[in-house]
Amino acid sequence: MSLTFAPPEEWEDEERMGYLFAPFPPDHILSENDDKLCFWRKLILSSSKQLNKVSFTLSEMKARLARKGLTPACLAKVLNHLEATRVVQKFENWSSSPASSWSDWGKQLLLQGVSYAWQQVVGIAEDDQTKYIIVDQIKEVAKSVLCTHYDTVQYETTDNLLNEAEFEALCNTHAASLRYIEISLVQVGKLQISTRHNDKKIYKFARRNSTKKEKEISSTDEGILRSVC
Repeated sequence: MSLTFAPPEEWEDEERMGYLFAPFPPDHILSENDDKLCFWRKLILSSSKQLNKVSFTLSEMKARLARKGLTPACLAKVLNHLEATRVVQKFENWSSSPASSWSDWGKQLLLQGVSYAWQQVVGIAEDDQTKYIIVDQIKEVAKSVLCTHYDTVQYETTDNLLNEAEFEALCNTHAASLRYIEISLVQVGKLQISTRHNDKKIYKFARRNSTKKEKEISSTDEGILRSVC
């Protein structure tokens, strides 16, 4: 299978890659400066950015990083470390974590999950199909979408209301991450979402300089949106 991203130069170094693809020793305790950890962490993040992806499963990452028919035997342990150090987060944990700001998000992650030292001792196994979110990357994408929206706003009362097609167009370059963008913006109070009787969504952005969580969409908002669409 051909690579879908630009690999680092050492990708063609057989000896180096043999070491990097090998499993960690059973009693190996990872540290932030671990050579193998640093390599895979950097490649997971850089390849995801190149591919414009903010989420992945262990199974997907193994397939992405396969080389000459082999997959990295150390990825599950690397992923455990990335989760423990809040680089990634399981989708179900991330999506159920309300926050008043993106900075609060990071604080909440400190309170979640089990002790990483305990993880290393007991060797918690990862489900290959568990969905992980790259925390900083989804924040970056959501902020970009928010800035793009505000650049188009002339009248706060009407222009902060979007129908489903308009919101999808706004997120066009990040279409695969649409659901994650919705969740991210709702979490930090910059967006409210309502569903009409025809199952179509209505989106309401907070005013540009507002520091308060946006109020729920009202019947007045729906009337305004109908009048301008």
